Amino acid sequence: MSVPLSVSISFKTGAMSIHDLIRAFLAHLKLERGAAANTVAAYGIDLAQFADFTLDREPELSASSLTQRHAVRFIESLLRNGYASSSIARKTAALRTFARFAHAEGYLAANFAEDLEVRRVPQRLPRSLTAQRMERILEATTGRRLCDVRDRAILELLYSSGMRVSELAALTPADVDLDAGLVRCIGKGNKERLVPIGEPAVRWLRTYLTRRRARAARRTAAHEPLFTGAGAHRLTRAAIWGIVRRAALRAGIDQRVTPHMLRHTFATHMLAGGADLRVIQEILGHAQVATTQIYTPVDRERLRRVYDQAHPRA
Repeated sequence: MSVPLSVSISFKTGAMSIHDLIRAFLAHLKLERGAAANTVAAYGIDLAQFADFTLDREPELSASSLTQRHAVRFIESLLRNGYASSSIARKTAALRTFARFAHAEGYLAANFAEDLEVRRVPQRLPRSLTAQRMERILEATTGRRLCDVRDRAILELLYSSGMRVSELAALTPADVDLDAGLVRCIGKGNKERLVPIGEPAVRWLRTYLTRRRARAARRTAAHEPLFTGAGAHRLTRAAIWGIVRRAALRAGIDQRVTPHMLRHTFATHMLAGGADLRVIQEILGHAQVATTQIYTPVDRERLRRVYDQAHPRA
């Protein structure tokens, strides 16, 4: 069950329901912290699951009566029911953020999840493509139709910039400066950043925009979607996923390829090419360099090679 933001909040402090408190928290995420819609929805799902579990056992429980015991029971139930450690870690983190907000805003007298331990998830290395496989995907995307040129421009841009699929889908022509080789995108938390792109991406974007303007017999308005489908509607995230998946199939790639894998591939290849980790952090739009550090174990082979070449006692 999810908690819709559209439901009005009517309560008296002290008698507030758990679901009303969750709605207040989700509104805070959306309106004050500028969280993405998917982030708000994920929090809503996890917290609604906690509320439903708790109220099934104590139907009359109000938000002000929540204690650590309720949070611990919920986490223990997830463990018993075989939830993946990554899911448990996410739901635990959601509870902690929710409880911290409720206490700080004065809805609760105490933070009931302050000492709740987040189960550490073994870090998985991000899946990426080799340079050869990435090249195959790009070169397999051919054709003279406008949609073929568009698809190649999308693939080149994803690999050249490392941007998220949601960021790419939201682009307008005004966000692209082809002469400077820069793209402006809006990332998580509504944060804006400028991302450099390579010459192939610039060339395919220029070709796509030129062909699109010729077909429309007018100049594409700066505020219109950059990438469109039938009826000049903005391409959805799902449509872009489909473009990437079909390109991989045409290239004969036997692994599941997603837009996010192209983001990982971009970062991995940048690191292998000698790029500074903080430069990659800035381009990817990571708030913390610790997030970008997931890519450092990927390039152990390069580290070994450099060490063998440089150290006199290697």
